[in-house]
Amino acid sequence: MASRKIVLVTGGNNGIGYEAVKALLQSPKPYHVLMGSRSLEKAKAAIETLNKEVPDTLLKRCKSISLATSPSTRLMSKSKMIRDTSIAS
Repeated sequence: MASRKIVLVTGGNNGIGYEAVKALLQSPKPYHVLMGSRSLEKAKAAIETLNKEVPDTLLKRCKSISLATSPSTRLMSKSKMIRDTSIAS
């Protein structure tokens, strides 16, 4: 049983962040990808597009996060999204 590395990509809804998420999802190595974005609406739209581009994706959830604010990063580290992530697959 291969273990999945957990990867948090910030700014995953466009540009380099989006391409990083896409590359991780397409990788032959198993990754559990968490996508963070300042705009939850843009993140949800990106997930829909990624699900079409990478049909076997495990990307289902996103979290609003801004690295410019310390409370946002602290909340993300303690969030249910992180705690619920299964490391073994």
